[in-house]
Amino acid sequence: MDSLKELLSVNTVSGSELSGSNKVYEIFSNSGAEVTLDKLSNVIATKNKKGKFKVLLDAHFDTIGLMVTKILKGGFIKFTALGGVDPRILPSLTVTVHGSKDITGVIGVVPPHLLKGDDKSAYKIEDLFIDTGKDEEELKKIVSVGDVISFKSEYTELLNGRIASAGLDDKIGVYIVSEVLSKMDNENICLFGVATIGEEIGLKGAKVISNFDDFDLAIIIDVTHGMTPDAIKNRAFELGKGPVITLGPSLSKEYNDKIKKVANKKNIDIQIEVEPGNTGTNAWVYHSLKTSCPSVMVSVPLRYMHTSYEVCDKGDILSSVDLILEFLNSIGGEV
Repeated sequence: MDSLKELLSVNTVSGSELSGSNKVYEIFSNSGAEVTLDKLSNVIATKNKKGKFKVLLDAHFDTIGLMVTKILKGGFIKFTALGGVDPRILPSLTVTVHGSKDITGVIGVVPPHLLKGDDKSAYKIEDLFIDTGKDEEELKKIVSVGDVISFKSEYTELLNGRIASAGLDDKIGVYIVSEVLSKMDNENICLFGVATIGEEIGLKGAKVISNFDDFDLAIIIDVTHGMTPDAIKNRAFELGKGPVITLGPSLSKEYNDKIKKVANKKNIDIQIEVEPGNTGTNAWVYHSLKTSCPSVMVSVPLRYMHTSYEVCDKGDILSSVDLILEFLNSIGGEV
């Protein structure tokens, strides 16, 4: 999974994805597909243009992050959130501020010993600041209002095939797209593998890609919640027990039935999630695009979503690749 490690090392905070799109371009190019970038930095790889059945395979590569709003006396940075950032996890995190050069900072907060009264409630973002160790004048030469900030994290191997890092949501999906692009050999299918920007701030990239072509089927790869002791039953799924297929009115019953049948025939473990409304993913865009495209969603269980160390299982990633390949091979033939 070297290409996944490479992608995780690149800043792709929403609105600042260009460096990441260049890395995705390089990874997708290794698949033998024809690769282009659009003006928003979406990456589009096309394989087997002669195929009559057009399949869109989508994963987003932007991540949540922060943005500089003010530089204070003493060299402290105030910030706001980009995407679904939980303020509870921020105090004491190490971050990278992407100014004219990258600098490291620590998110600080007034310690409980110095709080007034008995107020020990969760901190709000406006209570927090970043300490870089630099004074105000020195900092202003490097950092400007509007610069983005990413969580500082390293790809970490845990026991039993588990991996941890910031940005697994949804760079593991981009890795899966790249693997399917490399291995898909169904001559009936024209495969569009895309890595989209701006999902975390409103599905921005998918809205553009939805007008790229008239697709016959969209497969959206994302993450869903992984099981932990405090997780809500039926909203979280076991790591190591296979990818999750989402059922609901915005997704195709016909193709969901088919992918479940493929999984059963090929002995690929899957789990089932029910979503009666908005999936909160790019699938919400594709199911109702201009030509009404049937969509299915394949998700990888992920613990600690939107934190500096998300955790998933490598086996679930590899099973997702196998499932999608078998599903694509079944299209146009009997399962």
